[in-house]
Amino acid sequence: MDEILNQVKKAKNIVIVPSFRLDADCMGSALGLKGILESQGKKPTVVFSGGNAGRFNFLKGADEIIFQDLFEFDFTPFDLAIFLDGPTIGQFYDFEKHRGQELSLPIKTISIDHHEADKDFADITFCDPKASSTCELIYKIFVNGEKISKEIATCLFVGISSDTGHFKHNNTTPECLKIAANLLEAKVDISYIYAQLYNTQNYMAVQFSGHLISKIKLDKDYKYAFYTFSPENGFSNEEMAEGSQIARDKVMLSLGGIDFCFVLKEEGSGFIKGSLRSRVQEILNLDLLAKILSPEKGGGHKEAAGFTLTGMTLEEAEKYVQEMIAKYYDRIKI
Repeated sequence: MDEILNQVKKAKNIVIVPSFRLDADCMGSALGLKGILESQGKKPTVVFSGGNAGRFNFLKGADEIIFQDLFEFDFTPFDLAIFLDGPTIGQFYDFEKHRGQELSLPIKTISIDHHEADKDFADITFCDPKASSTCELIYKIFVNGEKISKEIATCLFVGISSDTGHFKHNNTTPECLKIAANLLEAKVDISYIYAQLYNTQNYMAVQFSGHLISKIKLDKDYKYAFYTFSPENGFSNEEMAEGSQIARDKVMLSLGGIDFCFVLKEEGSGFIKGSLRSRVQEILNLDLLAKILSPEKGGGHKEAAGFTLTGMTLEEAEKYVQEMIAKYYDRIKI
């Protein structure tokens, strides 16, 4: 932690890189850190490989994000790069587009994350798998009880709230709740946050979610539900991502009689992205399951994990995942 603070203290121009998968923790930690560094007189820049900030446009600094492929971004004007919320370098760009390529930076790099990884990719790594979120780690490293603005606190609260399932998952620790309480002292408007993130749905995303809900299948033997899908004409990538989140989190994970679920999305020829989510805590280790399914591109947390499969059709991937669940079920039980 001290090494990170020393590197930040020496740097003036700092580039912040959130992970490629757009979610509340990657955006909240990036924009929260941006605000913190600006308050210290630094010149931080957030560069994101995705196309836009999605539902997180209301967060302070979202309108200043540079949306650009990391392989095309010029890192040379910066003194330091801080990567947030990703255990491997491949988590920060479009892996399918740059398959076989490796990102190399000409400057000092720092990684701050709460996902366990087999090896470090940055010069300095701060990883705590027991932390609720990367936003929690940003608070511990850079705030630690000091007064911050309402805008910074909002960014960090968004990430902590989301990654704890709104404080209902087992990663909701006493320390996490204390940090959330400290953020509320900065007058975070919870009602506004929830209205922006969870009570405002895109019409086309809702339409797409209905399509996915109709595809849900159940396995009563191993107590899970799942659906698979490919990109469809008439829907943007953002609408499909939001629609899948609605179908998974608000419908599939509410089904009685299941312990977990998975989703498979075809993102290109022979390229499948998968996600795993627990409905019941402390039943299965989904992090281990993701690593079994994809040793090099799988992992996360016990209750939520992701993986990548290559060289398969969507139908083959569906069969493969079901077979591996059956084969390794006793091993992934907690």
